[in-house]
Amino acid sequence: MNVLSTVRVHEWDRYAFGIAAILVLVLAALPFAIENTYITGLIFTTLMFVTLASSWNLLSGYTGYISFGHVAFFGIGGYTCAILIADFGINLYLAILAGGLFATLVSLPVALATIRLSGVYFSIIMLAFAELMLELATNLNITGGTTGKVLPVGNFEVVTYHLMLALTVVTLATVYVGVRSYFGLTLTAIHDDEEAAESLGLNTTYYKIVAFGLSAIFPAIAGGIAAVYWLYINPSTMFAVTTSGDMMIMSVIGGMGTVLGPILGATLMTPIRAQTQAAYPYFHGIVFGLLFMILVLTVPNGLVSLTDKSERIDRLVSRVNGTDPNAREETDD
Repeated sequence: MNVLSTVRVHEWDRYAFGIAAILVLVLAALPFAIENTYITGLIFTTLMFVTLASSWNLLSGYTGYISFGHVAFFGIGGYTCAILIADFGINLYLAILAGGLFATLVSLPVALATIRLSGVYFSIIMLAFAELMLELATNLNITGGTTGKVLPVGNFEVVTYHLMLALTVVTLATVYVGVRSYFGLTLTAIHDDEEAAESLGLNTTYYKIVAFGLSAIFPAIAGGIAAVYWLYINPSTMFAVTTSGDMMIMSVIGGMGTVLGPILGATLMTPIRAQTQAAYPYFHGIVFGLLFMILVLTVPNGLVSLTDKSERIDRLVSRVNGTDPNAREETDD
């Protein structure tokens, strides 16, 4: 039974990789095939939220440490990139990478200070950290204060679109490989019972810090790419607490603790988010909130549960072996 199940899963993965490769090629060619900036902008935002939700999910979905302030790393990366370009004339590619590295360095002391906390305490501390970053960006001269920061660069929409696509692919590949390794098994053990994991000799603090760092670097790079794409940033955009909420909502709707879940959640919710903001600017939160409640109540395990192949494979294997009770009932009828 195990052999058949493994073969089937590997076949499905191979087909999924092929479909994903084709989709990436189509998305890469899209800016050259169409001139509709709204569509490319919507896809750019969707890719950005796939990256953000997947990064958030790597920490919160797999370890159970729910972060309410992950937007802080997005903002740190964006502002670092903008300052290096606007004030120091650094090449945009180096500035984007520097933003990611700086946010990762910032994440280490934050992780050391908070990762031993759990439950609501960790969530509140992360929210406070994001608010602290918002206040710093609002009041420091180097960030431009409430006025924000203008990036004196040319039109790099196509370049940044492809950079965001590449970042999304790298993020998903990292999560996919990571959660299927010993590292991923350890994160799952931490989620299920951290004390039991520690009793088995696992250095849970180390793995949580690594997960924290990985979940910080990708949003930070995304923030830098977004800053160059938008050409202007301000504190309320880069450190909006609603962005952290969107990461969480998209992961929950898609399916926390899975690779596919944040992709499904971001792909579904980003266009809806854009349309409701445009059509109902004063009622956007109500519409978005109601939709979130409906989806959570109707699909509590996330959209990924609708595409779960493992249950179908187990049923198929059971039928082959003649051990499926449903099959016997159908035969008796």
